[in-house]
Amino acid sequence: MKFLIAFDFIIPDAWLPLPDSVGLQTDRPFFVPDDEGAFSTFPSIAVRIDRLGKCIETRFAYRYWREVAPALLSMPNVAVRNLEHGIIPNASLLCFDSAIITGHWIQTDAPEFTFSPSDNTIAIDRTLIDDAIRRFSLLNTLKTGDILIFPAKSPFAPVPDTVVTAYSAQNKEQLLLRTKIK
Repeated sequence: MKFLIAFDFIIPDAWLPLPDSVGLQTDRPFFVPDDEGAFSTFPSIAVRIDRLGKCIETRFAYRYWREVAPALLSMPNVAVRNLEHGIIPNASLLCFDSAIITGHWIQTDAPEFTFSPSDNTIAIDRTLIDDAIRRFSLLNTLKTGDILIFPAKSPFAPVPDTVVTAYSAQNKEQLLLRTKIK
């Protein structure tokens, strides 16, 4: 399993593969690393691949995913500044344990989640997911369990002792992600 982060919101066709050790499940605390300085967290949408595939055409990409989840992508502010200047951050800046927190997986045709405390709603169109699957599969074999991360455009600074939650935008009662920043 690997995580593939799509940075299309700033740099077209930019993406970064990360190992599975960066993942953390919901309901676990996120400890901000001390040695890296200031951090930012991007609310994100995660898409889980459920079939093996290589060189997948866009028109067939819908067959390779069914489940989505809210996610948080954390990175040092140095990496955020790189993105703002159109530079893909070095993978070593993002390869730390618990850099990506994924929520509970649901099946939906319209991935849309509301994150709090900021009450930001993020959504992604299926065509963007399908196109990303096409691009990623040209150079990487997508395997069952791989996770694509689509971060929002604007991050927020993680504040210690804050609880971050995410709900399905269609059902505000359905808590899908909860983590405490420590």
